[in-house]
Amino acid sequence: MTDNKRFQSRILLIDKNGDRIYPEFITPLVHQLKPTSEYANVDICFENNQLTIQRNDQSIVLFRRPSYCPFTNLHLQNNSSNIPNNPSNSIAIGVVVLFESHDHRVLITRRASHMRTYPSCWVCPGGGIEQDETIEQAGIRELFEEVGIEVNKNELETSKILALWESAFPVDLNHGLPRRHHIVIYLHVESSRASDEISVKTDPSEVDAYAWLSYEQIENIYKRTDSLENLCLFKAYVHLTGICDLPFDLLTTADYNQKENLTNGTRFALGQLYIQIFFMDQVVRLSEKNFVAGLVAGFFGGLALGWLFSSSLFVSNKVKAVSNAFDSTKDDRDDERSFEPGCSDTEGEYKMVLVVRNDLKMGKGKVAAQCSHATLGCFQKACEQKPDSVDTWFTCGQAKVVCKCESADDLEQLRLQAKRKGLTTCLIRDAGRTQIEPGSKTVLGIGPAPSRLINEITRHLKLY
Repeated sequence: MTDNKRFQSRILLIDKNGDRIYPEFITPLVHQLKPTSEYANVDICFENNQLTIQRNDQSIVLFRRPSYCPFTNLHLQNNSSNIPNNPSNSIAIGVVVLFESHDHRVLITRRASHMRTYPSCWVCPGGGIEQDETIEQAGIRELFEEVGIEVNKNELETSKILALWESAFPVDLNHGLPRRHHIVIYLHVESSRASDEISVKTDPSEVDAYAWLSYEQIENIYKRTDSLENLCLFKAYVHLTGICDLPFDLLTTADYNQKENLTNGTRFALGQLYIQIFFMDQVVRLSEKNFVAGLVAGFFGGLALGWLFSSSLFVSNKVKAVSNAFDSTKDDRDDERSFEPGCSDTEGEYKMVLVVRNDLKMGKGKVAAQCSHATLGCFQKACEQKPDSVDTWFTCGQAKVVCKCESADDLEQLRLQAKRKGLTTCLIRDAGRTQIEPGSKTVLGIGPAPSRLINEITRHLKLY
């Protein structure tokens, strides 16, 4: 994108209390929405050249900053005033596309070595938003400008907001005060064409190599491992050189100085893609299981098409659940066992428990919706805070138990007990559009965590 095309979009933050914040260049946005935290769950809307970011703790869209964010560090040190008040300083908004082919390969590119920021680093195609463009239009245009891929809107099987990333340059205060402040919107786009049907023509002024990553490679990037022998190299197409095999640890190694590997923002976005794909594949499998699991999982199809990526502030998107992350030969009987809350103390077993308020007399569809929110909320929190627990839970068959309690006070007491034990929790409050009053506490999710710890809290509960 040429500089004369650039313009500055407005940014509006809406905090948990509904208060509006119009941030300045020196404002650490994530910190404004959720003080002392490196991330916030948000809904976003981009209309009339304004990006609105609203905190919503039940949303699966993460707005994240790196731990080394210089704006946040200056803010915490009360040194933000050291940045000159230059009228030309403003927060730029960019769109980065995670472009997925029909055969489930995701495109990454290597920035040219002469680029001022992140030279020779691996990223996904992206750039700024031009005036009156939508997020999707900007992403599709950048795909064409950087890698020559022409995308017809009719070929899109998926187009959804994946996550947001707050970045600054330079990233290290030892290299000077921040001169740039960006909010990057990661857009996941899936084409109906396979990777070998897509013509890639890189612009050498911006990109000098590209590669198609498999889900298995993305999983290893997310876990920061290259333990699989057949993943020690990855195939890249290098400008003027042709096909090359490059060491896979370029993509799995996190480098604070961003040299010759994935940028941390790209790594974060690929991780979010991995989490959502992994989870959605589980949903497809669970929909074929028993009633309780099916009740929770079956609703996810509609949830994915509706709530999962939409709200009053959020752009509606189509969702397709695709992954090869689970073992398709897993014995169905694993999910047909009777998971009595007090009968699963097997050493090393992990599970998730959903506690439904029985006194609300919600219909089955309503319970399914609320359990879906709680399940996804717990899963996302655990992936961020306790990824080892998630891995163990997967290994144990992803056990889920649905129990019932009789009041909001019971639900709150269970939540407090779980928090005191350091367990992941997600308490759902209903929006009140159907059946029950707005703000009603409906379902509490606990885990995934060791069964013995959860049983200490839920052993007395009856199955729903």
